[in-house]
Amino acid sequence: MQRSLASMVGMPIETRLGVRMGEIRDAFLDPTEHRLVAFDVEWGPDVVLNRDEPLPVTDVVELTADIATVSDEIGTSRGLDRDFTVDGEGVLRALDQVVDMRVLDGKDQPIGVVADVLFDPQDGSVRFYEVMPHADLSEPTDAMLLAPHRAIEFRDAEAIVVPDAARSALRAKPSPRIDIAIMRQVGIEEPQGDEDIEVLRGRPGAES
Repeated sequence: MQRSLASMVGMPIETRLGVRMGEIRDAFLDPTEHRLVAFDVEWGPDVVLNRDEPLPVTDVVELTADIATVSDEIGTSRGLDRDFTVDGEGVLRALDQVVDMRVLDGKDQPIGVVADVLFDPQDGSVRFYEVMPHADLSEPTDAMLLAPHRAIEFRDAEAIVVPDAARSALRAKPSPRIDIAIMRQVGIEEPQGDEDIEVLRGRPGAES
C-alpha cells in the first residue's frame, strides 16, 4: 500500500474511541533515508502542552482514506510525556520544502518539479516522488515517478539531482485508466476518485 501525502492535508487524527486529536498539515522527510519520520500536526484544543510536537508516522495504527487513527494510550499522553523531535540535520518539511522542488539531471538540466510524495504508511518509507515534467522540455511527457535511489542527491534542499546512474529510477506514471480497468475486473464497478485508484496502485507489482 502507498499513500499520497498531498491528499492527506487536513486529514483528522482520532483515537480508537473517536476522540479527535487534531489534523495533519505536513510531514517531516529524512532525505537521506527517503523516509517520512513524522507528521506535522495541528493539535486540537484539548492538547494543551507541547503543541509543536510532531506525530511519529509509526504511531498511526490505522490509516483510511478519511481518518488517521492513533491508540487511545497515545491520545491520553499526547502533549504530556512523549519526547520525539525532528530536529535532526537535513530533515525537511515534505509539502513546504520538497513539493515544487526542482528535479535535475546529472548535467543540471531540468527534468521537472516534485508534485507529491508517495509513501508506505507502515514505516514512512518513500515509494516514489511524483514529478511533473518541466514546461520547457522539447518533448514533454506525462507525470513521472522517481523511486528512491542511493545516487539521488538532495542538493542544499533546493533540488533533487538524478545522475545517469539513477536514470532507471525515473519512470512514467501508470495511467489511471489502466487502474480503473483493473478495478472493474476485481469487482469495483464505479471507482470513486483518486483514493480508490491510489489504493489499487498499492497492489503487489503495481509499480513494475
